[in-house]
Amino acid sequence: MSALIEASAVRHHYGDRAVLSLDALSLEAGAQHLVLGPSGCGKTTLLHALAGLMLPDAGSIRVDGQDLRALSNAQRDRFRGRNIGLIFQRLHLVSAVSVLRNLALARHFGRKPPDRARALALLDALGLAHRADAMPAELSHGEAQRVAIARALINQPRILLADEPTSSLDDANAREVIELLRTASEREGATLLVVTHDQRLRDRFPSATLLQVPEAEAA
Repeated sequence: MSALIEASAVRHHYGDRAVLSLDALSLEAGAQHLVLGPSGCGKTTLLHALAGLMLPDAGSIRVDGQDLRALSNAQRDRFRGRNIGLIFQRLHLVSAVSVLRNLALARHFGRKPPDRARALALLDALGLAHRADAMPAELSHGEAQRVAIARALINQPRILLADEPTSSLDDANAREVIELLRTASEREGATLLVVTHDQRLRDRFPSATLLQVPEAEAA
C-alpha cells in the first residue's frame, strides 16, 4: 500500500536562515503521528508545506499520490479543501458568526454543499451540541478548540494537521485535547499529524519524527 503522505529531502530557508531540514516522512492512511522538536526547527513550516500552503525551497511532498509542487496555487487550494483539515495554533474562528455558521463557512470554502446535519453531529460528538448558536467570544478556550476540531473535520478530510494544539494547556487539558483529536480522527477515518514542542505528547502517539534545528541555526 502506498503512503498517504510522503515527503523526502525537504529543505526551506527564510533569506539566508535555514528553518527546515527533513530527510523523510512517510505515513499510511489512518496513521496517528507526532512531529516533535524545539522552537526554530521548522515544525510549522513543515505543516504548511504538507498542507500546500507554501512550497519548500527543495524536496518532494506527495499527498495521496499527488505531487503538490505540480499544482498551481488555485489547484493546491482546491486539493487542500477536499483532502486536508487544519487546526492552527491560533484558532482563527470567525468572530462575527455563530459556531454553526463557522462550520458552514468551512463547507463553503471547501466548495462543498451545506450539511447542517453533519455539522450538528460533529458538535454533538465533541460535546458542543448546546453551543451551536453561541458566538466564538462566548466560548471557553477548551470549547473554542473543540469547535476548531469540528471545523477541520467538517469536510471529511483524509488528513488532519494540528499545530501546537496543547502548547498553552495544563496537563489535564492537554491530555483531553489530544484524546479528542485522536478519537475524532479515528472516528472520521482521517490520518492525524500533530506538530509540537510539547514533550508531554511523546508517549501518546504510536510513532514520532524528531526535528532538529537546521545546522546553520544550531548553537
